[in-house]
Amino acid sequence: MNLLKKWLNTEPYLIIMLIVLTPIGGELKFYPFEDSFRVSFGTVVFFFILLQMKKFPAWASGIIAGDPCLHSGCFLIPLCQAT
Repeated sequence: MNLLKKWLNTEPYLIIMLIVLTPIGGELKFYPFEDSFRVSFGTVVFFFILLQMKKFPAWASGIIAGDPCLHSGCFLIPLCQAT
């Protein structure tokens, strides 16, 4: 159990979480008001994972998180329009 806790706080694990969870969080949105204003969870997920990554540079994590978000959006838009 101690080994699992130690591994969950390592940089490679946090980078994998950043790559996977940021685009998923970006797709989850809620409307706090009854209007067109919406809030995405992608920024929140990115911020809290970034707080855990102490030695990794912020600009590199932004590129690492932004690339999957861009590509998932490019692949999901044609799929949603086809149906």
